[in-house]
Amino acid sequence: MLVVLISILILLILLIIFLIYIPPLPQKNKFNDRDNISFFSQRETSNFLLLDPDNYILNMSKLDFKARGISGATSEYYKQISASLATNFSQKEKQELLSLMNMVKNNFKNTIYAPILGHNIIFAKTDKGDHSNHINKVDIKDKVPLSSPKGDHSNHINKVDIKDKVPLSSPRGERSDPNYENGFPHTRYNIIFLSPLFFRQRDKLNTLEHECIHIFQRFYPSDTENYLNSMGFQKKGDFKTLFPEQYKLKRSNPDIDNNIWTDSDGNFMFPIFSSDDPKSLNDVISHDMEHPYEWMAYRNY
Repeated sequence: MLVVLISILILLILLIIFLIYIPPLPQKNKFNDRDNISFFSQRETSNFLLLDPDNYILNMSKLDFKARGISGATSEYYKQISASLATNFSQKEKQELLSLMNMVKNNFKNTIYAPILGHNIIFAKTDKGDHSNHINKVDIKDKVPLSSPKGDHSNHINKVDIKDKVPLSSPRGERSDPNYENGFPHTRYNIIFLSPLFFRQRDKLNTLEHECIHIFQRFYPSDTENYLNSMGFQKKGDFKTLFPEQYKLKRSNPDIDNNIWTDSDGNFMFPIFSSDDPKSLNDVISHDMEHPYEWMAYRNY
């Protein structure tokens, strides 16, 4: 009898140990830090901005720099000050973003945007600071897509290796209080750029849904065009070719394409500054009506 009791006691102890140390089962349809959400470090963000692999900054105009408060600047200068403003996410911020992305996933699961949730989405953060900071090198191979995948529903993302790129020296005599894109949320490739302003706003979920829609537009252009056509929008062709004069007022925006579109009433939509003397990035006639991609992103959350 004593042997039986001892055996039962040992089994109970083993069961308790098993229950304590067994790893929790992953929750289905939940993002975590091992899922397809990742976070750039300060160095990874610095190198991306410095190298500008999508040529976003390289293609900016004098008006773009003027609207950013750095009249007379060059693309190299803006790349350098932007890179120097990269920073890390805190653990609290990472957890908040993971929680918000779970809400995005739930909201998107039965919509046309569901496929984007299978892609790796990267978050990067910048802040205001001293552009003379040293920019370290880092290899972010296998994180940044070089181009959109072929085929609307392909999960393959091409990579770009920006290993061993050395930052240039910081320019002198320029604005001493720079910031990257006024701290506005935006996307480049599959990267969502945020600033401390994001974490102080109330509508964080709406913002993330907006940015995820832009990533969807980038990787699923045919689905995007089909949807916009169903809503009355029509793509007319290359902006610079069709309207060279209006193109001089073009406002650079990484979240739209290079085409001119018409709305459901046949009106041309121009992603341009409201004048040739823009005071800020907000110096436009209407954000949601400057391009159907913005209309789509504002409408669908």
